[in-house]
Amino acid sequence: MKAEGFIDNRQFEEALQTRLEIQPNKKPYPYKAHYFLEYIRQTIERKYGRHSLYRGGLRIYTTVDLTMQMAAKNAIQKGLEELEMREGFRGPTGRVLFGEGGSYQQMIERVNKNPLEIGAITEGIVTKVD
Repeated sequence: MKAEGFIDNRQFEEALQTRLEIQPNKKPYPYKAHYFLEYIRQTIERKYGRHSLYRGGLRIYTTVDLTMQMAAKNAIQKGLEELEMREGFRGPTGRVLFGEGGSYQQMIERVNKNPLEIGAITEGIVTKVD
């Protein structure tokens, strides 16, 4: 702030002596519709430039309705779950031939490097059928 001319030397020295108190954010990241926000960010940066986007103090109003977005997302999720229950198992998404791509243990190690995410769909490996 000193380099940008917002504070003088006395204020700068005083700020250096001030103990910082960090307040953790108790709420989860408040934004939804990340794809929409990223589109807006790219549009603003393209139109007004990076400096204006991050340093210009812009107030940006959008047309997104988070209530409607969440309702749409939940409806799609519910519909896909119902479809899955109606259709049942439709076969494997692929096959693993260990002679060509390494061993079973190497595949497990590769899979374990990517942690599972809550709510995400992940592939599994069938190793035995009784």
